[in-house]
Amino acid sequence: MQLKPIIRAIPDIMRYKPENLYDVRKHLADFETFKLANKRRKSLVRFLRKYRSNDLDLIKALENCSPKHPCRTLACPRCMRKLRIWLFDQVVPLITEAPRRWFFVTVIFEEHRYQRGELHKFDPKKLIERFRAALRKVGIEHIVAFGGLDYCEETRMQDFNSSPTYTWCVHTHHLVYVSDEKAEELRRILRERFRDSPYARRPVQFARHKADKYTIFQATSYCVKSVYNSAIVARSPSGQSARKKGRKRLHGKSQAELAAFQARQNLGDRVLLVGLKRNQKSIIRTRTTPTITAAGFKAISYLNVPIRKWDDFSSIV
Repeated sequence: MQLKPIIRAIPDIMRYKPENLYDVRKHLADFETFKLANKRRKSLVRFLRKYRSNDLDLIKALENCSPKHPCRTLACPRCMRKLRIWLFDQVVPLITEAPRRWFFVTVIFEEHRYQRGELHKFDPKKLIERFRAALRKVGIEHIVAFGGLDYCEETRMQDFNSSPTYTWCVHTHHLVYVSDEKAEELRRILRERFRDSPYARRPVQFARHKADKYTIFQATSYCVKSVYNSAIVARSPSGQSARKKGRKRLHGKSQAELAAFQARQNLGDRVLLVGLKRNQKSIIRTRTTPTITAAGFKAISYLNVPIRKWDDFSSIV
């Protein structure tokens, strides 16, 4: 199979310096360091050489990626780190304007499940369009949303002693600005369109965003990840599927497959913007959201409190 060319999807924001108030590195103690991102890049090159040695363009791009000459692909841990720093600086100020009007929404798409080695069959545009269709049903002109795709590889077994099968599970995380009335309507429409299944007991999770510093940075980080995990799913003695507690880093073979897939994606296939758009090195609103509120000032004031370590999110931010 002929490989598609890799895409320099990340904007030219590698030298962008965020404001101190919105610099995620100052507020998330577990945000990946440059050293850690670089270590992951080198590991990814080794995995690609071992499992996808024919993908020479991607191997060369990651090998030659440097601060002065970044590869700017969505597969590169170091370039993704810079993208996330930039996104935080652009999105967090919008959230703090009216933090209590935002909802955190996760949607699991049952039909977007792929066996290991078949991720190339996935079309992100179709998944994003399904979510946009639900927003249009509510009235997309009333909504502002920011989010991204997440990938989890399920290691599924009939029981904890049987041979496993590996399945990619694609889902999305969003921060959605919407009125309380429209929020209830959106929750109902999403739960009608994405129903419970044997593979997803709660395919729609919909919760009001908390107006504090930690939740603002936590939720924004969760929307656009750079580290992905494998979840172990096995059947209990009662016959029910049970997800074993704890996360496991993706196998090198899976990391190589995901990197090869993401390196051929555009930014719009990875990050969802509704009521927002990218204008060169900025993200601007295309719809009106309220001016800053008292709660917004309170949320901003939280940004100056000392850093707190987040144990719950140490493996994903």
